[in-house]
Amino acid sequence: MKIGHDNYPDRGGYRSSAELSNEFSGILERLIEENAGGSENAALDLLMGIATGKIQLDKVVLKSLITKASDTYSGVNENALQLLGFVGNKYLPEVFAQQQDEVNA
Repeated sequence: MKIGHDNYPDRGGYRSSAELSNEFSGILERLIEENAGGSENAALDLLMGIATGKIQLDKVVLKSLITKASDTYSGVNENALQLLGFVGNKYLPEVFAQQQDEVNA
């Protein structure tokens, strides 16, 4: 994940490490579960950070996060589902294309 300032190019770079991406995703998944249950927290703010590219995760981890978060928010928060759809369409087209190629092989 990269956050803002050019003097700190690796700041926010969870994408560079699958392990860091997994740790961040685990924290965010817990926040999403709490948020879907009615708690106010930073889950949607962090998802917005992903949507704007300020937070970057490993693509495989991001796909898993989107799938789990979509299941959690289904029937609960339509705005969150739309945000997750945006993130998937913007950042994961090559992941889905690669999976389709593997299915066709």
